Amino acid sequence: IEVLSIPLLNKRRQVSRAIPEVRTSITILVDNDVVWPHTFLRYVLAPFEFPNVSAVRTQQRVWLCVCFSSGSLWKFLQEYVWEYLRACYIKQRNFEIIATLHINRGISCLLGRTAVIRTEILKDNEFITSYCNEM
Repeated sequence: IEVLSIPLLNKRRQVSRAIPEVRTSITILVDNDVVWPHTFLRYVLAPFEFPNVSAVRTQQRVWLCVCFSSGSLWKFLQEYVWEYLRACYIKQRNFEIIATLHINRGISCLLGRTAVIRTEILKDNEFITSYCNEM
């Protein structure tokens, strides 16, 4: 494992720095707090057996981990409500992406928490330029 860094706190720029070092045909971009089931790699890599598959999106789930300690009940409820709303949004987004895939055979975006992409796409200069400069 090699650790790379850049002086800018920007995930897209960090990815663009690391991509030239990748030596595999498939790249998995994953956040540091993501947990995968033991079958994850087998299932997420299977679609790449088809050469027309460029990327795979995973189903996102949120584990609600808000614990009440000796603090304020009001603060706990506020934190829990926001965590719950985030979980609802991600669950709703899963349904939206499934519908989009069914209707037009594509997805609108890959979520950053876990994205699986053919490395040749990530190494394309036009892609990296667009990826790093999207507004």
